[in-house]
Amino acid sequence: MTPQPLSHAMWFAQFDSYLHRQGYRAQTAHRYRTVCRQFLQYLQERDIALEQVDLAILEAYVQAQGQRYEQR
Repeated sequence: MTPQPLSHAMWFAQFDSYLHRQGYRAQTAHRYRTVCRQFLQYLQERDIALEQVDLAILEAYVQAQGQRYEQR
């Protein structure tokens, strides 16, 4: 029986719990959650499952964010 992939919401909840357990400052945790939400949205818009994420996808995301930053 193959394990069910985590939904974005379930993964985000685990990430949020991790930040809390590690004792991150509220401001830092808020920023990390924001970045995480943006990355999950990027994946969802491109119909990419979390299990498919590899270095190339991560690099494409970072590049897209860099371009977005420069446009502002």
